[in-house]
Parts: sequence; C-alpha cells; structure tokens
Amino acid sequence: MNEWSKVVLDNFIHDETIKIEPFYEDGKTHATPVTIWFVIIAGRIYIRAYHGHDSKWYQAAVKQGAGQITAGNQTYQVNFTAASNNTEMGQRINQAYHQKYEGQSPLEGMTSPAAIKAAICIMPKQD
Repeated sequence: MNEWSKVVLDNFIHDETIKIEPFYEDGKTHATPVTIWFVIIAGRIYIRAYHGHDSKWYQAAVKQGAGQITAGNQTYQVNFTAASNNTEMGQRINQAYHQKYEGQSPLEGMTSPAAIKAAICIMPKQD
C-alpha cells in the first residue's frame, strides 16, 4: 500500500475538511463531491460516515474502493478501504475527532456507534 508523504500530510493538517468523490460503478466517473471531516492517525487519513453504512458516499467508496479527494486546491487520486472495526482503532479515531473538532455540533454524530462502524481509511492510489 502506498503511503502519504510527510509533506502532503503537513498540507492536510491545516484543513478542517476534505472533499471526497468515490467513483460511480463505471470506475471512471466521480460522484458529486461530499465535504467531510477527517483525521490523521499514524500517517493515514480516516473519515467516517455520519449516518453509518446507510450513507450513499460510504457505500460507493467501499464498493468501488477508489476515487479522489480534494484538500485546499490540491486533488489526489486515492483508494478507499473500510477501516478496522476493532475497539482500539475505533477509540484512536474517536480521540482524534475529539481533539480536532471539540466543541463543534456534529462531533457527537461522528463518534456515534453507527459512524464508528462506518470508518474508511484513505490512502494514495497505487500505481
């Protein structure tokens, strides 16, 4: 699996959100961009679906496994992978969300049981 470079991750640090665009079933056309919160843990980008597995973008990202994200004015081709649902990783992601977004109203939903089960790891597309 490709890794994010430190330079790229440093660019993400200052962003509150990213835009994600999973592919449609044709594997070429990107879905409508969805603006979403993200966290970085151990050099990997994680996102969660506020409405859990029922979120359309979550279903497309998991099914297609690829698409693109935009942070600031830079777009990256990426792979989407369902994140491990183990308790330790869920807690680490929760902690990162609390640290980054404390005091913001959607935080409760992003750390809910449904969202915890709908976590995705985003990594740069493999060549």
